[in-house]
Amino acid sequence: FVLAETLPLPRVVEYDADEVEALVYAVEAFQTTVTAGGRPDPAAFDAHLSQLASALKVDEVVAAVRRTGAKGSDEERHHGPSIASVVLLAHGALHAVPIHALRCADGIRVSEVFPAGASYTPSLELLARAQAAAATLATLPRRAVVVQNPTNDLDGADQEVQHLQSLPNCDATVLPHDDATRERLRSAIDAASASGDYGLHLATHGSFAVGSRLDSAVELAGGDSLSVFDVLSRQFALERCALCVLSACESGLSDTTAEECVGLPAAMLSSGVAPLV
Repeated sequence: FVLAETLPLPRVVEYDADEVEALVYAVEAFQTTVTAGGRPDPAAFDAHLSQLASALKVDEVVAAVRRTGAKGSDEERHHGPSIASVVLLAHGALHAVPIHALRCADGIRVSEVFPAGASYTPSLELLARAQAAAATLATLPRRAVVVQNPTNDLDGADQEVQHLQSLPNCDATVLPHDDATRERLRSAIDAASASGDYGLHLATHGSFAVGSRLDSAVELAGGDSLSVFDVLSRQFALERCALCVLSACESGLSDTTAEECVGLPAAMLSSGVAPLV
């Protein structure tokens, strides 16, 4: 379905039974490759993306989106230049597919078709919440709470935070290494929240708990963690978090056995965080 404010009804791209079967096969083959362990062969990975693009009928879908923004001339109706960005809402196992990275027939990735790129939402309800929150922000927050390499084994995370601190107009409360405990993070977030909107940047390890979705988490110091359960049960004051960056392995993964994906991104968004990277 293609939804837009300019459309009185959704625009539909249909798939027959054989096409659905091909799509299911392509998704399962892709998931088998990426969950096999180790680094997948680049050529095999690209082959899977090509298979997914074909099975998902990416060119037809993109054409339908472009027509949504078309106005006036035949050229505009064909290319639809007025569509600046697209928000992707997947279903079931498609949550695990990098739809934005799929290539159209001309070799252009879906995210490159639109000037402002592509983003994802776990559900239309969370998209509406995020858009409402974003509408109240004049600028991104200057204050930030930053978790820096709490396990002290991520050199890249240290460099990442050093760069963040060098940015102009960035007032960052950094919790480095052993200081990034659960209680110190809670205190830093409470202090930032009391002053208004703030950003949260987590440069650490992450883990996705297969079969135990509420236990998916990012690591903190001293064996502590910030989990999906913590976020959903409002253990931290995230309502004023106006930008969150999850810079942690597996933090973007979600349980796709349900109709909507469940993981840290969806939990953060449902708690009022918007936007989220």
